[in-house]
Amino acid sequence: MFGLTAFTVWGFLPAYWKQLQSLNAFEVLCHRIVWSCVFLGAIIARQRRWNELLGIVQNPKAVRGLAVSGLWVGFNWFIYIWAVNSGRVLETNLGYY
Repeated sequence: MFGLTAFTVWGFLPAYWKQLQSLNAFEVLCHRIVWSCVFLGAIIARQRRWNELLGIVQNPKAVRGLAVSGLWVGFNWFIYIWAVNSGRVLETNLGYY
């Protein structure tokens, strides 16, 4: 059931990005980052896992790895949002498969 829901949401995601076509792709990406941090902060607070997060933040190797992977994911999402807003929905979705 979760898989079916994920595929359905992923299929309708370009329609959502098209609604935000008047906005700059970078601005949409920044909102996504900020709201993801808020949402994950709420999850961490609810599960009371701040000590685990603190342990990760204190490990420089882990922080570097997370920063690099975060930059790659951010770049990937920026290209995706930009491509959809530029009318390249079919090409973008086929590129993911």
